[in-house]
Amino acid sequence: MRGHGRTHVPLPAAGFTLLELMVVLVLLGVILAVTAPATGRFLDRLEVRKRERQIMAAVRYARLQAVTSGQPVILQPEDDGRILAFTGGLEERREIDLAEGQRLVFEPASIVFYPEGMATPATITLTDDFRSRVIVVDLLTGLPAFRAQEEER
Repeated sequence: MRGHGRTHVPLPAAGFTLLELMVVLVLLGVILAVTAPATGRFLDRLEVRKRERQIMAAVRYARLQAVTSGQPVILQPEDDGRILAFTGGLEERREIDLAEGQRLVFEPASIVFYPEGMATPATITLTDDFRSRVIVVDLLTGLPAFRAQEEER
């Protein structure tokens, strides 16, 4: 009878070889090395945009308070731009979370918002070691807007 003596055919071993695993690890290392700096820059830009939004909101708030209260509101930086002070028709202070090395410069040193919605023309510059971003306050509308070009240093 022939069926009793089965011949055993060895199956290939399941899994990956050490060489295949090493190639995958090297590829992952290269991908991480390439993407890590870009991710860091992306996160830095997100933080800068967050601060820009804080400043823009403070400018809009000062204008809104001047219009609704019917009294001029003055916005000026204190403590190297880390605090924005509202005076006149409003007495309030807001902290701006500036990162290490960032500076906030008002030109002129204070901005007056009038009940008619107008404001003294001004620029607010947020700078750090790599870039400078300028917010312009419009004379007629009192609204903030970014200057067209971001200056890279």
